[in-house]
Amino acid sequence: MSANDAAARYAFATSEDAQTVTAIDLATRQAIATLPAGPTAHAMAVTRDGARLYVVNRRGRGLTVVDARSPAVLGTVALPSDPIGAAISPDGRRLAVLGRDRLVAWLLDPATGALEQEIGLGDAPPGAGPPGPRSTHPVWAPDSASFYAQDNVHAALVRVDAEQGAVAARLPLPSPAHMAYVTPDGARVYALCVGAADGAVPPSVAAFDAASGRLLADVPIPLAAGETGELHHGAFDHARRRCFVANLGQGRPRGGHSVHVLDTERLRLVARLEAGAGAGHPQLSPDGARLWVVNHSAPRLHVYDAETLALVGEVPLPGAKGMGHGCFFTADGRDFWCVSSGAGVAYAVDTAALEVVAQVGTGPNCQDIAHHWRDAYA
Repeated sequence: MSANDAAARYAFATSEDAQTVTAIDLATRQAIATLPAGPTAHAMAVTRDGARLYVVNRRGRGLTVVDARSPAVLGTVALPSDPIGAAISPDGRRLAVLGRDRLVAWLLDPATGALEQEIGLGDAPPGAGPPGPRSTHPVWAPDSASFYAQDNVHAALVRVDAEQGAVAARLPLPSPAHMAYVTPDGARVYALCVGAADGAVPPSVAAFDAASGRLLADVPIPLAAGETGELHHGAFDHARRRCFVANLGQGRPRGGHSVHVLDTERLRLVARLEAGAGAGHPQLSPDGARLWVVNHSAPRLHVYDAETLALVGEVPLPGAKGMGHGCFFTADGRDFWCVSSGAGVAYAVDTAALEVVAQVGTGPNCQDIAHHWRDAYA
């Protein structure tokens, strides 16, 4: 077994309240270690070679560094302020981390954890802008030369030149974005805009030409009667003809319950899928045949045929309350993993039988699960 094969054996799940990371053997579907992390252990990023795991401690001003092959804690990387999200560049050379309460990005060497640069993303005095994190998810361009970050204070998407360590462009948005996606050829960027809390600005998908920064289309998301809007995450089909966009909605429990299908050639909506409360994370199966949706305020998964868009089935998650943000398929497509923040459990779902086959305790308020560098972009 190669070193990379060994690294792929394990998934890692965070517990914000216990300040831990649970290592799970994907072959046996059992926990094999519980590792200490920092205050409010939240999101994670795995290096390209699978050797290291970086845990974002979003109230701990730092990252916990884990040897993902042992697994064991290697140490902590101190940061000037609290982080919120992290992602490894496609070439594996850089780790981008965004600030939670400051409009700032940090670039680190993922092989050593050394902090290389701090990059200001804009002026944001305390209390300015909407409540919540200043940014959310860094998203790298395919060539690894730049990455995008959300400026939620000024409703903009910021492109950062990683070579120069400077802001290269600012793309104005109709409302703040939670997530962005870059096409594999680097030609387009899609920003999932949450909309205004008072409904004055609808949630929408803003599509940009990456080279020029020109807005190609701003596609509003229609809401059903009584449904609130706040876009969260998305997924593309294998041909990149469709983008599946989840409407999480506002409030607790979440008031969104739909997934919207965007035709990426015509830049218009072609279908709406009814999901559960808090539809948040769509994931395409490795073979591209099915679309799975994690519902943040409903204890079940929705599974659709990715071509016909027909509902294939629902998967109840025993004991689940609120759902966390992480989810992934194993490489062979056998299992789908997701986590419940309310139950403190990671669930393994048999994708053929559409049933839960394992429940692994993670500690309370589990928000993320990851095993591959691409999981940060899901």
